[in-house]
Amino acid sequence: MSSETFYKVLGPNRTPAHGGNGQWPEPGEWLSVTGKLKPCSNGLHLCRRQDLINWFAKAEIWTVEVAQRAKIVVHMDGSYQSKIVTRKARLVKRFETWNERTMRLFAADCAEHVLHHYE
Repeated sequence: MSSETFYKVLGPNRTPAHGGNGQWPEPGEWLSVTGKLKPCSNGLHLCRRQDLINWFAKAEIWTVEVAQRAKIVVHMDGSYQSKIVTRKARLVKRFETWNERTMRLFAADCAEHVLHHYE
């Protein structure tokens, strides 16, 4: 397993929050895909901690384990790395602290941060 921590942002019942289809299995159960890994098209799409800001949604955030020796494709969006794609991974633990209340507080903090541009 990679020493790096990866994350997955999912909707209710472990369904995709940003496109795609299907449902991730229960935490601890491996999910794998076949075919050529291709960002935005085929593979399990995850992100790193620094990329989470680009994927926040009214959703759940999970830590993810990538299988040993699993290929990882890094997707660059312009000048920054926005996500990774791999063939085999499993959910480990859901962040219980990312919830309706903390989502609203985060949104308020973001609005406060840019408010001076509009005053």
